Amino acid sequence: GEFQISNLNLASSYALPAEISLYGRIDSSTGRTSDCTDLSLSINYYPDNQLVVRASAFELSNDKTMAYAISDDQNQLFKVELSTGYRSLVSGGDIGSGTNFDSPIALAISSDEKYAYIADATLTALFKVDLETGDRQIVSDSSVGSGTAFSAPMGVALSLDESEAFVSDVGLGSIVRVNLATGARTELSGGSVGSGTSLVEPEALHLSASGTDLYVLDGSLSDLFRINIGTGNRTVVSSDSVGTGTDFSDPAGLDFNADETIAYVSDSNLGLFSVTVSTGNRTIVSDDSTGSGDAFIVPGSVKWMGASSAIVLDVVSDTFVDVDLLSGNRSAGVSSSTGEGPSFRQPNGLVVNAAVTKAYVVDPIMDALVEVDLVTSERSVVSDGTTGTGAAFSSPQDIVLNAAESVAYVIDAVIPGVIAVDLSNGNRTVVSDGSTGSGTGFSAPF
Repeated sequence: GEFQISNLNLASSYALPAEISLYGRIDSSTGRTSDCTDLSLSINYYPDNQLVVRASAFELSNDKTMAYAISDDQNQLFKVELSTGYRSLVSGGDIGSGTNFDSPIALAISSDEKYAYIADATLTALFKVDLETGDRQIVSDSSVGSGTAFSAPMGVALSLDESEAFVSDVGLGSIVRVNLATGARTELSGGSVGSGTSLVEPEALHLSASGTDLYVLDGSLSDLFRINIGTGNRTVVSSDSVGTGTDFSDPAGLDFNADETIAYVSDSNLGLFSVTVSTGNRTIVSDDSTGSGDAFIVPGSVKWMGASSAIVLDVVSDTFVDVDLLSGNRSAGVSSSTGEGPSFRQPNGLVVNAAVTKAYVVDPIMDALVEVDLVTSERSVVSDGTTGTGAAFSSPQDIVLNAAESVAYVIDAVIPGVIAVDLSNGNRTVVSDGSTGSGTGFSAPF
């Protein structure tokens, strides 16, 4: 016969991610017991502190204890408790009805936290999501609402009365105003609407507390704009010609302090900036040389948390990074990281020992050879600029072990050549390059 089990609650004390296989046994009321049978079912288990949503952007709850995060990789909306890392799927997959997301790229949360408004870059649509049920409704796209069609929406903000949404569109090079009741779209600023420097690729948006202005980051110009909502007129707040300090490179996230005198701008290439709004002056708050802690890989959305702290989403490491705005120190909050030790920046080549207890990984951003304990998941640097002697790595790409597993041979694309690494002390010896050995020289070995 057949039977069905629903609402099964599975608990685990595992501290690390694991694939868990499921077995079943039937104990009857008459005392008969069946054999324990492999059900050919398994689940991928992650501890509560594992983010694993591959978030692309997030917004905070009103009390700043919860993050609503969208994943353009999994096409889902998650809710994440910032204190515990516990996450739950809000919409997407099997949760909620309506058109599925295809590439959710930006979101805004209603003030009562009942709805999320999500821009989808592939569907060129604006969704309304019920945060209780997960149901999805397209409120504006090519079939819903009239007016200027979206081309490539990238940012969303709600008007003060939440009757309208403002959508930045990098394809149009403009800001589109959306009537949330009808879906009707009109250009608010850009093209022939509004005066001032033209937008090229407007992305992150922030509505002023007064509701009269929009602040906009332009990823192509690397400028911060203020746009008057009534006229569409644009004023450059900070750029390479407005304000002092390091120029933006690829501004990605935007938020403000309580009185909107300071803007916080995350830059995918440079780290986290503070910007004095009255002057446009820029100061790097946290980067590779400002503050301690694991370096950013690709910082994305940023949210101001209070007088001396902010949260930055690192979209590559899938980590909410807590930043001390006074010191620049960074600490991982909710993360997809597993195990202790230095975080990878761009793990490339990989080799595993015969006992399958250790993995050796080269990282061309870290310029390092890292050992991973496959039992504990802990990482340790075996050889880099400060560990071991000899020619430093410049761009290690791949790795093999000798038969005794005492030496690793690493290909370096920039040297270019082959480096032998003594795994006991990290010492490096070039065994073949332009000046070592004969024969055809390497060009860019990978």
